[in-house]
Amino acid sequence: MREKMKRAISTVLLCAFLVNVFCVNALAADNNKISQELLTVMDGAEDDELIPVWLWKESISDERIVQMLLEEEGIDSADYEQNPEKYAEERKEIVRREYSALNDSFVETYVGKDRKVIYNSRYTSTLVVEATKAEIEAYASLDDVLEISLYEEEIEEPGNDAGGSLDPEISETLRIDYLCKIKEESPDNTYVQSLTEADIIIDYYGTYNGCEAVVMSVAHQTDTTDLRDIQIGRYVFTFDCGSKAERFYVHKDGGFIPVKDAYETGIISEEDVAGIAEAFGSACERKCTYKDVREGEWFYDYVNEMFVKDIMTGLDVDTFGPNEPLARAQFAVILHRMEGMPEVTVVPARKWSDIADNQWYSNAVMWAVEKGIMTGYSHSDYWGTADAITREQMVTVMYRYAKNKGYDVSRTGDVSRFSDAETIQPFAQDAMEWAVGEQILLGKDEGKKLHPQGQTTRAECAAIIQRFTEKYK
Repeated sequence: MREKMKRAISTVLLCAFLVNVFCVNALAADNNKISQELLTVMDGAEDDELIPVWLWKESISDERIVQMLLEEEGIDSADYEQNPEKYAEERKEIVRREYSALNDSFVETYVGKDRKVIYNSRYTSTLVVEATKAEIEAYASLDDVLEISLYEEEIEEPGNDAGGSLDPEISETLRIDYLCKIKEESPDNTYVQSLTEADIIIDYYGTYNGCEAVVMSVAHQTDTTDLRDIQIGRYVFTFDCGSKAERFYVHKDGGFIPVKDAYETGIISEEDVAGIAEAFGSACERKCTYKDVREGEWFYDYVNEMFVKDIMTGLDVDTFGPNEPLARAQFAVILHRMEGMPEVTVVPARKWSDIADNQWYSNAVMWAVEKGIMTGYSHSDYWGTADAITREQMVTVMYRYAKNKGYDVSRTGDVSRFSDAETIQPFAQDAMEWAVGEQILLGKDEGKKLHPQGQTTRAECAAIIQRFTEKYK
């Protein structure tokens, strides 16, 4: 009898111990869902004090969303896999409907009617609600609640998620769109596919002309520590690490386009880049630093524009050579850069003795010949790559380039007012009249002469190109 009693007492004690262990572990597991920052706030809060918190709940799987889309819209799965962007709007509507229902149901079931719902997402399983310490712990015990963190209307410390200071809807849209982007780019990466909206961080957010420029990242992503400058148009943007520079985007129509690519492809303008630079803060306008190009000289603004636009480069890092004559091959390279450096599609059958393959000018010269913009000397196998280009030759080339681009070249000016107008050669007559009429070419010697056969200096070339680009923006 005594032995039975001992065994019974031992069993009761063991069960009590196991229950105690289970409860402690369960509480610890629930507390693991609560961020350390929120736990600290809870420790100092009164029992009835209301604390605003983010509730990150279990998401609806992408597979489930896609399955609903296919069934409801009658879409063939193969067609969807081949072109998912085609059904983006229908997919977004299903996401909105399902998450709205999911969050509304959670609020109705678990959130007290006297509690303020600060934010109820329509596109993710997130909520921002006011709750007491006991209510927060109760939320943490729910299976479908994954994480609870403190909601702060403003985050002032540098380096934190800029999304914390944004309107919740803007923040949510950015996170969702970026999450979709990285998942679409890495369909076979299990880690990326497991990410949720809570893992997306907005490192920087700025607006320009009603549009958005952002730097996005993923939580726990390792950033390089080296400083990184990125040149976009006439501005240089400085980032505290190289990898952030690579994630500098224009957010447009639900997509993310690198700011540099958006500018170079014409999606955003030079004025847009200026707006982004102003919003960004850590950006400065580029200026040429040639020792022989000083502010106040007549050609400074022209040379600076060529430098900023990467149309003309210096003879070396410190020297531009404003008074040096410009070679014909150099001018071909300048026009080629203006055109975006296209590849040559048709190699001319004619050969010139002074044009070698794989030289710094080869592709540009062949492109100019292919387009009929520049030609070699008549009745000669000599193209004149190293010859200084004359003023009338340069204007003639610019005239052909403008016509090739489809620009209006009908406006002309009276060249007879220049004392040396009769020295203009027949091949350049129309071009010179056009250049004078558009004020692309101005006279020399106090505006009295054109100097048609005079050598074009590098500074004069910069001036002519800049006036041309201003005229034909």
